[in-house]
Amino acid sequence: MLMFGGLPLFYLELAMGQYYRCGCLTIWKNIFPIFKGIGYAICILDLYMAMYYNTVIAWALYYLVASLASELPWTRCDNPWNTATCRTLAERANATGLATSPAQEYFE
Repeated sequence: MLMFGGLPLFYLELAMGQYYRCGCLTIWKNIFPIFKGIGYAICILDLYMAMYYNTVIAWALYYLVASLASELPWTRCDNPWNTATCRTLAERANATGLATSPAQEYFE
């Protein structure tokens, strides 16, 4: 679908935008006036993707900064977010299957 629908329409929009010297909001109105909603839909999708990808990048940067600490926050069970079932690796050897690791609680 991407190869046969998405990319050709994307390159069509780029070529027509260069020809008409306008952006995605007005290019579809110039091609056929009833298609101007496509330009608005493209802008809304771009805003949604920008918010989503910025959130993913923020998570990656947060975990990168957290991993630079001298002691990793997901190695101990005495953090405020840990539950009563938290067990370190040494404690999990004698625990039941209900125990959770500090890393599991940190990342979930």
